[in-house]
Amino acid sequence: MIVVLDTNMVISGLFWKGAPRQVLDLARDGYGALAQTIRPAKIKPVIKADPDDDKLLACAKAAKADRIVSGDSDLLQLKKFGDIPIVSVNELLDQFKPAE
Repeated sequence: MIVVLDTNMVISGLFWKGAPRQVLDLARDGYGALAQTIRPAKIKPVIKADPDDDKLLACAKAAKADRIVSGDSDLLQLKKFGDIPIVSVNELLDQFKPAE
């Protein structure tokens, strides 16, 4: 699964405990590469209220991401960018919980 994390998720995961740290731990524990450099795709403006959010969308498109993970309300309200779901960190972690 290719996941693009919002910068705030990465910073939170590096410096504090909690759900963002759990996502980084999953990557470190063999569920995926921790980081990869991506050249953003060219996209038309999507988030007019905060154009910087478009950079994350452009990276996700270029990476052919399966998920975008963010805590940003503008991105979460979008719910999807093309075929890429935009989810909260807790929604992503729910996908890795063992079935009961």
